[in-house]
Amino acid sequence: MKIVRLALIVLMLPVVGACSLASRDSGRQACAGEFDLHALGEPLGSSTALDAQMRHALYEKKPVRLEELTRAAGWGDGWDLMAQVGSNTQDAVLNEFTQTPGYCWDGLPGVKMPVPEGFYLFFNNHVPVQKVTWHADAMPIQLMRSAISLTPQSELVIRGNEFVPA
Repeated sequence: MKIVRLALIVLMLPVVGACSLASRDSGRQACAGEFDLHALGEPLGSSTALDAQMRHALYEKKPVRLEELTRAAGWGDGWDLMAQVGSNTQDAVLNEFTQTPGYCWDGLPGVKMPVPEGFYLFFNNHVPVQKVTWHADAMPIQLMRSAISLTPQSELVIRGNEFVPA
């Protein structure tokens, strides 16, 4: 009797597991596509060089276009949009201001208060190509609303110790 019961349990495990997996997946929205932000490298150029160039430009206290900063850091021109992504950024909000409707994002900073870090996310043709991490205590470009994006031609002006869009 014990052997029969054990055999039934062993035979039922895959069925129970499949039902559990199906119910977990059915709660997730259907995605038009997925972006894995953990997998991004540095195809445009060094993130460290861009951060250093942003800090240097802040020290000079002059307005500057975003493309001037990236070029001075040695970056290529393979991007057309930059978005600031901080804690609490939701897929739907990011999709709205980057014009990527229905996409799912793996690697968003998550919910943290206060906002300790995030990144500037660079896109080319609505596809993320590189991220540059920032920390709340040293954030060179501050976008007043998270649902805003910049282009290479965006003019940045100095406000306090940071750049803001003109």
